[in-house]
Amino acid sequence: CNFVLDYKYNGGDLTQFVTAPERIVKICYSEEDLTKQSEFINNEIRARTNNILGSCESIEEFNALMAKYDSAGEYYVVVHIFGCTALPQQLLNNIRNGPRVGYFFKFYWTVEEMQNLKDVLPLDAMLEFYEVTDNPVPRMPAVVRRLVEGPT
Repeated sequence: CNFVLDYKYNGGDLTQFVTAPERIVKICYSEEDLTKQSEFINNEIRARTNNILGSCESIEEFNALMAKYDSAGEYYVVVHIFGCTALPQQLLNNIRNGPRVGYFFKFYWTVEEMQNLKDVLPLDAMLEFYEVTDNPVPRMPAVVRRLVEGPT
């Protein structure tokens, strides 16, 4: 993944700023890449659940315990999801269990996409929503509920 500076408004071209290693930033577009990454995330959350929650209540407790023994703990992962048109059961499980083991999901939807998923949106478990307009706008679950259910 390459990050670039855009100088088009200053009369220049795109200039590479930094290349991020794939373990830091992974972007998936194709169905094959998305499937592979979803399987990886599912397996990782399952392994972390067994490892972390087998001895501690949360990733914070686990990392504090590892620090006592001068051992590396687990890193945090933020998964950004755009244009999701369905919420399979495994993704719903990951949304609910992920934060306890360091996996956080952020969703970016238009109002129309949210309305299409209103019957399956786990608003009690989803921590971060962004309404896609010209720029993503952060929304609280109560606002999302009003957006999908319409005015009452």
